[in-house]
Amino acid sequence: FADNTPGVQTEEARIAVFTRGNYLPLRDRLTTALLEAGLTITGRQYVGYEPDTRSHHYAIDIAGWAATRLSS
Repeated sequence: FADNTPGVQTEEARIAVFTRGNYLPLRDRLTTALLEAGLTITGRQYVGYEPDTRSHHYAIDIAGWAATRLSS
Protein backbone atom coordinates (compact mmCIF):
# COMPACT_ATOMS: atom_id res chain seq x y z
CA PHE A 1 0.00 0.00 0.00
CA ALA A 2 1.34 3.42 -0.91
CA ASP A 3 -0.13 6.85 -0.36
CA ASN A 4 2.14 8.63 -2.90
CA THR A 5 3.21 11.10 -0.22
CA PRO A 6 6.90 11.91 -0.56
CA GLY A 7 8.91 10.90 2.49
CA VAL A 8 12.35 12.14 1.48
CA GLN A 9 13.64 15.24 -0.29
CA THR A 10 16.83 14.57 -2.27
CA GLU A 11 19.08 17.32 -3.63
CA GLU A 12 22.08 16.89 -5.92
CA ALA A 13 24.73 19.38 -7.01
CA ARG A 14 28.02 19.58 -8.86
CA ILE A 15 30.89 21.58 -7.42
CA ALA A 16 33.27 22.86 -10.10
CA VAL A 17 36.77 23.48 -8.76
CA PHE A 18 39.28 25.57 -10.70
CA THR A 19 42.86 25.91 -9.52
CA ARG A 20 46.16 26.86 -11.08
CA GLY A 21 48.23 24.65 -8.83
CA ASN A 22 48.13 21.03 -7.80
CA TYR A 23 44.42 20.26 -7.35
CA LEU A 24 44.89 17.09 -5.27
CA PRO A 25 45.31 18.69 -1.79
CA LEU A 26 42.28 20.96 -2.41
CA ARG A 27 40.24 17.98 -3.65
CA ASP A 28 41.10 16.04 -0.51
CA ARG A 29 40.23 18.95 1.83
CA LEU A 30 36.90 19.48 0.07
CA THR A 31 36.12 15.76 0.16
CA THR A 32 36.78 15.60 3.91
CA ALA A 33 34.68 18.70 4.62
CA LEU A 34 31.75 17.48 2.51
CA LEU A 35 31.73 14.05 4.16
CA GLU A 36 31.97 15.60 7.63
CA ALA A 37 28.95 17.78 6.72
CA GLY A 38 26.94 14.60 6.11
CA LEU A 39 26.81 14.84 2.33
CA THR A 40 27.29 11.91 -0.03
CA ILE A 41 29.89 12.18 -2.78
CA THR A 42 28.45 10.51 -5.86
CA GLY A 43 31.34 11.25 -8.19
CA ARG A 44 34.70 12.98 -8.57
CA GLN A 45 36.45 13.56 -11.85
CA TYR A 46 39.24 15.54 -13.40
CA VAL A 47 37.66 17.47 -16.26
CA GLY A 48 40.89 18.78 -17.74
CA TYR A 49 43.38 21.57 -18.07
CA GLU A 50 42.05 24.80 -19.54
CA PRO A 51 44.90 26.58 -21.32
CA ASP A 52 43.02 29.87 -21.76
CA THR A 53 42.71 30.32 -17.96
CA ARG A 54 45.73 28.13 -17.11
CA SER A 55 43.52 26.31 -14.61
CA HIS A 56 42.86 22.68 -13.79
CA HIS A 57 39.13 21.90 -13.70
CA TYR A 58 37.92 19.24 -11.25
CA ALA A 59 34.28 18.29 -10.55
CA ILE A 60 32.77 16.85 -7.38
CA ASP A 61 29.17 15.59 -7.48
CA ILE A 62 27.31 15.54 -4.16
CA ALA A 63 23.91 14.53 -2.83
CA GLY A 64 22.03 15.10 0.38
CA TRP A 65 18.63 14.18 1.68
CA ALA A 66 16.17 15.12 4.39
CA ALA A 67 12.92 13.60 5.56
CA THR A 68 9.87 15.58 4.50
CA ARG A 69 7.17 16.53 6.97
CA LEU A 70 4.10 16.70 4.79
CA SER A 71 0.75 16.33 6.50
CA SER A 72 -2.08 14.41 4.88
